[in-house]
Amino acid sequence: MNESVWEALEHTSDLELLIRGASEEELFANAAEALLAQIVEPESVGESEQRRIEARSESVEERFLDWLRELLYCVITQGFLVHHAEGVRLSEEGDRYRLEAVVCGEMLDLGRHNLLHEVKTVTYQDFLYGKEGDLWRARVVFDV
Repeated sequence: MNESVWEALEHTSDLELLIRGASEEELFANAAEALLAQIVEPESVGESEQRRIEARSESVEERFLDWLRELLYCVITQGFLVHHAEGVRLSEEGDRYRLEAVVCGEMLDLGRHNLLHEVKTVTYQDFLYGKEGDLWRARVVFDV
């Protein structure tokens, strides 16, 4: 894939990202890296800890938003910065859409991590999700 896996878009007051992936699973992994890059400088974050994230959602679109909410929950409530995601597994269970992943990262250390944005939550504003040609794409706006 020659295109950048994510890019920040101009937005009047919030933070808007366009994220891409060659597969739906890669889109989720790239979203974790894109979100981290909005919160701190990614190169300052180690990979000393692993955590498991699971979610069940009512739609494929909501599953993606729930993923971002879970990543933000790690930062806001636990002080855990997700450096990257491994083994993202997406599946269906009846009328629910399931997500399982292992995330690697470390605890926030204000002595080493320079905070860039205080990302509060993901919104539904201008949200787009789906496959376009050969790529999966998502456009999300975060409240900062």
